[in-house]
Amino acid sequence: MCGSTKCDTLTQVVSAMHSYPIMSDRIKGTLVIYALLGLLVTIKIMMTQNEFPLFDFATWDIQWSNAWLWTSVVDFYGAALCFSAIIIATEKNSLHGLFWVILLCSLGSPVSCAYICYRCVYHRTLELSHSNGNGNVNGNSMRTYQTVDMNSSY
Repeated sequence: MCGSTKCDTLTQVVSAMHSYPIMSDRIKGTLVIYALLGLLVTIKIMMTQNEFPLFDFATWDIQWSNAWLWTSVVDFYGAALCFSAIIIATEKNSLHGLFWVILLCSLGSPVSCAYICYRCVYHRTLELSHSNGNGNVNGNSMRTYQTVDMNSSY
């Protein structure tokens, strides 16, 4: 029915899917919510693009401007919700994470940049910890660095 190359590729994909750990219900719910969010934002952008083409740059047309303004707002909050999920998931103190999310959603990019600076200074990394799906962390999100004595001879 299918060429050997197609069957081999399909077999590899199916076996790769089975090698991943089973997802928790919480992760499945998060996956569904963010997949739907991505789909809805994409639909909004496509509908606006279809009715008011972006590259006409009809900035003098109030309907064109309003349509793209609202589409930009939807797009921003779609991205902000994704970033917020990462903040909530990685901050150990939930109130601290909620504080950053509220600031991010109300003040936008400057707070996003401030959060990245905060992560670099206080956590010494932007790396997220790796989990095997069972809640066990493989590796440490905090990298350790060897200090070098510049005065010693090698």
